Amino acid sequence: MSFYRKSRPRPDGTTGYSGYDHADTIDDAVEAYKRARSTKHFILTDGSPDLDMLTCTCGHKLSEGDDGNRCQLVKRNGVFYVLAQHYKCAWGTLLGAIGTSHTLAEAGGKLARAEAGGWKAVA
Repeated sequence: MSFYRKSRPRPDGTTGYSGYDHADTIDDAVEAYKRARSTKHFILTDGSPDLDMLTCTCGHKLSEGDDGNRCQLVKRNGVFYVLAQHYKCAWGTLLGAIGTSHTLAEAGGKLARAEAGGWKAVA
């Protein structure tokens, strides 16, 4: 499996570029984080076995739908956690928090509350 910085190979042999890093598995993202200590947002590539085991905050599996995905990785007390969302759900959560808030602090609180139940420990 692999981890791709800002790009990924496509099935037709070309390379696709993105603002996000790409990982074939959650384990690849964890290993990249351990090496660089900076990769916190990434996209799981199509065909990743982890897409079937991760649930979005909307309640559906990441493998359901063709919206794409956006994952966040954090380390707390020595344990890695991942928050996986469909791409549209991630933007909906963020824009919903911003659009209904009067201050940045209020938006941050709403975003944290909306994402709180979605964090899963990485085995």
